[in-house]
Amino acid sequence: MTLLLAPHEWEVRAALARDAFAPLADNLAATVDRLARDGVEIPREKALLSREGGRCAVDGTYLVYDPREARRHRCAACGATYEGAAHDRFRLYWHQLWLAERALHAAILWRLRGEPAHRATAAEILAGYADAYLDYPNADNTLGPGRVFFSTYLESIWLLQLVLAVDVLGEAERSLAARVRERIVEPSVALIASYDEGASNRQVWNDAAMLAAGLLLGDRALAERAVLGGSGIVAHLQHGLLPDGTWYEGENYHLFAHRGLWYGVTLAARAGIDIPADLRARFDRGFIAPFLTTFPDLTLPSRRDSPYAISVRQPRFAELCELGLARGADARLGALLARLYDGDVARGDTGQDRTSADVERNGPAVALSRADLGWRALLFARPALPAGDGGRPLPSVLLRDQGIAVFRRDHGAAMASLDYGTSGGGHGHPDRLNLLLGEGAHRWLDDMGTGSYVERALHWYRSSLAHNAPVANGNEQPRLDGRLLAHDERGAAGWVMAEARLDAGVVARRTLVMLDGYLVDELRWSAGEDSVVDLPMHLNGAVEVILTPSEARGKDLAEAPLSQILRSAQDDFSGTDAGWAFLHDITTAPLPAGTITRLATTAPDGARLDAWILAEGDAECWRAIAPGPPATGERPFHVIRTRGREGRIRAVLAWDAAVRDVRFDPATIEVDAADGTHHVH
Repeated sequence: MTLLLAPHEWEVRAALARDAFAPLADNLAATVDRLARDGVEIPREKALLSREGGRCAVDGTYLVYDPREARRHRCAACGATYEGAAHDRFRLYWHQLWLAERALHAAILWRLRGEPAHRATAAEILAGYADAYLDYPNADNTLGPGRVFFSTYLESIWLLQLVLAVDVLGEAERSLAARVRERIVEPSVALIASYDEGASNRQVWNDAAMLAAGLLLGDRALAERAVLGGSGIVAHLQHGLLPDGTWYEGENYHLFAHRGLWYGVTLAARAGIDIPADLRARFDRGFIAPFLTTFPDLTLPSRRDSPYAISVRQPRFAELCELGLARGADARLGALLARLYDGDVARGDTGQDRTSADVERNGPAVALSRADLGWRALLFARPALPAGDGGRPLPSVLLRDQGIAVFRRDHGAAMASLDYGTSGGGHGHPDRLNLLLGEGAHRWLDDMGTGSYVERALHWYRSSLAHNAPVANGNEQPRLDGRLLAHDERGAAGWVMAEARLDAGVVARRTLVMLDGYLVDELRWSAGEDSVVDLPMHLNGAVEVILTPSEARGKDLAEAPLSQILRSAQDDFSGTDAGWAFLHDITTAPLPAGTITRLATTAPDGARLDAWILAEGDAECWRAIAPGPPATGERPFHVIRTRGREGRIRAVLAWDAAVRDVRFDPATIEVDAADGTHHVH
């Protein structure tokens, strides 16, 4: 028995590898064959994490990984090249994973196609690591013990590839398998088992490695611990993966953790270790869940500790959809795959010849086909995709357990989301009631995610002020979940209302109503004493500030010292940690009663977003410079500030010139649409 498939299933997949999946098998074989021609060389040094290693000193992006270039490292963004031990040692992070994955590719290709050269390549990599593994030092670690890597979860991903490769080779390499079990699997899994990371997404991978290793070694107790233990696969399905199918730490960590859960669920089913049916169903919901919040251009929202604006048009995301579709019949996965394979973007380098097992390396959007997928699709994807799934946009959705309401309008070309719910654990940000808005290719109201964990700007990206979320009395929001008050979705409009506590005595309630062409946004807040509530707006584009009516017309934002901006009533915010230290070049303007603030935002391609904003009571508008999305430099953002024991900020945001004018009175908002219709809210 192999860990992945039964013997008759291997026969079925072998036939597909010669037929429907021949282009995919050929692509995988091309990289393995090139490695065989170049020669397999197992690195003798351990991967090292350092402040400068592997990143561009100019823009902070990861340097390009090239399997055949060990000493010169290039930045794809600016073209700079780097040399030195710190970069060489960090490159090993990618390269050791790359080699382990090639061993698995070679073993699978041999099993499917029977070419002796592929078996030889897999055996050469496994034998090389059997000779080298115990010489790697268990030192210079960051997150748990490891010999090959600086963190345990990376060793787990690496070990998982090697265990599966040995298993696939089976009786053909019996003596080699014994050496690998003795010199790699047993000592490596002992390290992994000694370091339990609890509810972390990383522990999912430790569990997957322990499960595979336990099955290979015949250690049923270890395998069952990995599935049924206190921080095992079942616990992650029950507590880390929420009932709506989303991972509690957000989309970025969902996509990483769910791939690990795939190994756990797949290997457990094959080994007869039972996972409750309701948790398997939750796992299946997890295939589509992270894509339900995407922007219209199929980029992921950069919520929490995420890279910025990652495109879904990459092979690993297409493969995840394929694996989900293979397990069920969710038409949304088929519709998304139809878009990923539609050829609407240019064909480019998919990076599949440089994939490093299951650790992400993000690239630009590229046109995809099924030939660009990986080994899991070769073994598990449907022979043919269901017909008729193309052309449907992603739907509006309420992810009740995660706490996100997503509305889509204009036939899917516009999207708004309110993130009110789960705080997100250690990777969460203090950003309850955060608003995102996208239309077409434009991420108008954006979340910037997080850059490097070793740069000072990390504190900005993790601050309340860096989001489109309210801030009370200059303080970070507490790490508390928000609460849904109401939600409705019907043909013309979508509506959501949610609330969150912003400070010890300040509670805010935010309401969105979305229609074709525009969005109505209302923020109400109340407090037990005089307070200050700021609503930041991080708009992508050049912003013109227009103040009306006549008594405010022509007034410009005036320069003001930081101390004036940070001081209001009896409060001095300069000592708080909500991101204020990153601001400079601040300008302000008072907003007399009845003043409408227009923020007219223009994108580089000429597209425009118009925002009409009315803040009630003692209010002002200000502009400041702060870091933009990681590796993009600084940029301005705007804030509407209100004071008192309660307050209200109402806004209408319109795209594609859909609204001509907006009028506010205490009870209603009137919208004159460009099509001549008149709307009263």
